[in-house]
Amino acid sequence: MPSPLLIGGLASVVGGLAAVPYLLASLVRKQLPAPSGKFRSVGSLVERDASGLVVRLFYPLAEAAPGGERPMWLPEPQPIYIRAIGMFLNLPASIGGWLLGPGLRAARGPWVTETGRASALPAAAGEQLPVVCFSHGLGGFQSVYSLICTELASHGYIVVMPEHADSSAAVTTFPDDDTPIFCERSSEARMTNPATGEADGGFAWRNGQIQSRVEQIFTALGSLLRDTAQADSP
Repeated sequence: MPSPLLIGGLASVVGGLAAVPYLLASLVRKQLPAPSGKFRSVGSLVERDASGLVVRLFYPLAEAAPGGERPMWLPEPQPIYIRAIGMFLNLPASIGGWLLGPGLRAARGPWVTETGRASALPAAAGEQLPVVCFSHGLGGFQSVYSLICTELASHGYIVVMPEHADSSAAVTTFPDDDTPIFCERSSEARMTNPATGEADGGFAWRNGQIQSRVEQIFTALGSLLRDTAQADSP
């Protein structure tokens, strides 16, 4: 029978290991670097396009929002995004959340809380702003490239980032919907062209995703352009 001293020692070791992610989270930079362009403050908001897809917008603010603060970098619902990132990294669910959660929940985004006021935009003075559509990569999601997007916005661009629903994002979420789409990994079945039954190294699958992404980008852009005609639209 193990001695109380041994049991106490093992408990201390296990407890110490369990605390590692939280100790590491305390070392994480809590605020990601602010953009460097002439518009030193960048706002961000999330909308749904005509197809219901989540689209995050980044835009320059004419001036810093009074009392504006940096929101969390990880979008809501955070548990789903933490789970999805862990799955994409091939981590068991029981380990992924424990290991990744503290650090991901600690970091704040490089943008400030959006105001929803059209007067906050430089365009309110009659200036036309160029638009960039940013398509995230495999395992990405709506805020994963926010450092690049806020940097572009700080130089006067409106940046549109759809969270792609082609099973290539770490996860695609839909507001008021509990059916997220998680990233689909390569498989033997995906290495075959379904139309011909011949092995193609996954070309048909990835090509289909590209076509889907192009369609989603144009839908998101079209929704943004339609919104510009509505005076009450953020």
